[in-house]
Amino acid sequence: MRRTFILLAYVAVVLVGSDGQRQKSLVNTDYPCSRDPPDFKSDRIPGDNGLRIQVLGRSERYTPGQVYTISISGTYPNQKFIGFMLVSVPLNARDESTAMGTFQLIDSTRTQFATECPHVIMHTDLQPKPGIEVLWTAPVPRVGCIEFRATVIERDDVWLKDDGALTRIFCEETGRTENSKFSEMIPDCCACGSADYQMTFTGKWSRDSHPKAYPTQRHLLHWSDIVGATHSRNYMLWQYGDYASSGVKELCDSGNPQAAEQEVQNHSQEVRSVIKTSSIWCNEPHGINQQREAHFSADRRCHLLSMLTMIGPSPDWCVGISAVDLCLPNCTWIKELTIDLYPWDAGTDDGISYMSSNAKSDPPQKIHRLTNAFPNNVSSPFYGKDPVKPLASLKLEQMSGKSGEEGELSCMGDDSGNTGVGTIERPWDGNNLSEMDKQKPMILAGPASSAAAATAAFNPTCRLGPWSAWSACTTTCGLDGIQQRVRNIPNNSTKCKIKIAMKRRFCMQTECPVNDTRSLVVSSPDEDIHPT
Repeated sequence: MRRTFILLAYVAVVLVGSDGQRQKSLVNTDYPCSRDPPDFKSDRIPGDNGLRIQVLGRSERYTPGQVYTISISGTYPNQKFIGFMLVSVPLNARDESTAMGTFQLIDSTRTQFATECPHVIMHTDLQPKPGIEVLWTAPVPRVGCIEFRATVIERDDVWLKDDGALTRIFCEETGRTENSKFSEMIPDCCACGSADYQMTFTGKWSRDSHPKAYPTQRHLLHWSDIVGATHSRNYMLWQYGDYASSGVKELCDSGNPQAAEQEVQNHSQEVRSVIKTSSIWCNEPHGINQQREAHFSADRRCHLLSMLTMIGPSPDWCVGISAVDLCLPNCTWIKELTIDLYPWDAGTDDGISYMSSNAKSDPPQKIHRLTNAFPNNVSSPFYGKDPVKPLASLKLEQMSGKSGEEGELSCMGDDSGNTGVGTIERPWDGNNLSEMDKQKPMILAGPASSAAAATAAFNPTCRLGPWSAWSACTTTCGLDGIQQRVRNIPNNSTKCKIKIAMKRRFCMQTECPVNDTRSLVVSSPDEDIHPT
């Protein structure tokens, strides 16, 4: 994953130590968007030294408009770096001023946008880090292949740039139109329990922000009802590159939400929460740039969020998101996310401007993004030399999550429909771990069958007792130690088929001395975990 260098490479000009001495500057003040850190006595080191950019999940190609997790990390044990810069640019670009797609921060305490170069992601401090993660929204259609490029500073005298795995080519998926094919690209969610969210939609479309051909009939300006849902990967409310369903057609053509709502209800077995808000009209006291809020929840099965609302007046234009994954690869839920919303054409009307008369698309076209170059028609309100500005934004904030005791995320009998005695826990604090690593859960206990879980739930003699104390750590140093605790059936009834509940967690110790074995076993992690 690429670490953004903007702070250390672009923002901080002079670093001052506790003794007041000037330290080496990691900011290039002459060329603020250069990814070459200045004032280094040593030259750039060739190769990648085991560092790499990754697109997490099972994504070999990107789908325009979809959100992906990008990371920079090392491949060697305990490998860390102090700074980074990450960009996404056109394939083989010599000028890195053009960004491909947009980045979104996951952890603002570890990553930030460069002040002078907002398309560059960089670190926020010079502390050693094992890796970073950011979200990246893929660009508009027909862009083709893009490159992620990273500069990484391992130490104050060692830096690398773009070689080997520090460049990652990511190409656009073509010909993928069936929901079933897209769903294969969505990884399983490993987060436990459920998460409750507040969604805030904010309109930004105005004569000031989008002056070209802006409608003069103020009474026609509006956003339709918002229709959305949290759903599984087996159902898509809408999807870029597919044809609009009848419900999406009605919503984007005329602003009528009823058919789209019915389609969501028809797939209720694949939906957890249905999202619906009222419309926004310009003749209301605060104009059209108002907010609408909704609350919803997600779980391990229904962890994707989709929504749509029509821009009015327009031929068949909407803004929205499709299958945004609220479940992160590190088995936690997204805490907060703001997404800029750009116009999309539902492909059901050939109108070119806001006030175009009805012109049914025959044959229908696929859902596609409206840009400053597509459609290539000067009558389009978005056509021109400048990129299209967002028409609205969507902010997602986690309100609460259902979890176990002591900060553990428990999968035991959660409301996601996954029953069993397996648990997932956050590891405890380790002095040699980053904040990102401290959030990574560890899955160690296997699930029980639904029938066994039901036996324990309804048979009082099979109810488990309290948790035991944590066992001793299995190692004396390093990152590989494990602790466990169990819950026994007090009366050891032979009629109970459910296994003893067990939880395990990492027990991070101090780093092992050089050439130490790290494998001194103090206790067995499998000791006394099965009933006799």
